[in-house]
Amino acid sequence: MSEMAVMKRILEQTGLYDIREGTVIYAEMMAYAAGLDPYFEELERLLGECFVDTAQGIGLTLREAWLGTMNLDQTLTGRRNALRRALSINSREVTSAQLQNVLQLFNVHGTLTYDQTNHKTVLTCTDPLTSAQKQRLQSQLGQLMPCWASFEVVLT
Repeated sequence: MSEMAVMKRILEQTGLYDIREGTVIYAEMMAYAAGLDPYFEELERLLGECFVDTAQGIGLTLREAWLGTMNLDQTLTGRRNALRRALSINSREVTSAQLQNVLQLFNVHGTLTYDQTNHKTVLTCTDPLTSAQKQRLQSQLGQLMPCWASFEVVLT
């Protein structure tokens, strides 16, 4: 709804204004509405960026930077799904199945193994990651490991 319609509806309810096309007040309101419409459209866009389910640009980018996600699926749906998963991770509950879910967050594929002797979890990654992506993945998943366990990413 344009601001003209909103202003007209509110002012007509008072019964004090004659808001018909061709009147001075109508012309003034059209001028106000023309100035206000872009601001309210931008506010609506920003409101949409506040939620993962409706964000399309900066709202996703800022959350990805904040969470440090490394999602290889750059579609809008892929980015939203990755953020939903990232926002549901609990570092107190690290099981093999949950680590597999975390791999989905990064859209990374591979096999997780646990070396009981060395207390090390190893991800043998089958995706072609750059060394920077490998380091980021290792750092982020390493933060989820218990303090007595280590984590390593191995590329195949």
